[in-house]
Amino acid sequence: MTYRSAAETIAALDFEDRKSFQSVIYRIRLAERGAAAAMAYLDTEVAAGDRAEVLRLSAQAA
Repeated sequence: MTYRSAAETIAALDFEDRKSFQSVIYRIRLAERGAAAAMAYLDTEVAAGDRAEVLRLSAQAA
């Protein structure tokens, strides 16, 4: 087996395979952006208030 760069591999794929490959990469990057946004949200005061509200509601339910 020989080593091929990612660019060579993508170039060797036909058009439909490239579209599929790019779709997979897009979905991975979309998930990464979503995770980054969620982590940024968790650092906000709103998130702290949400956590406090969840704890308050949990205490009421118990």
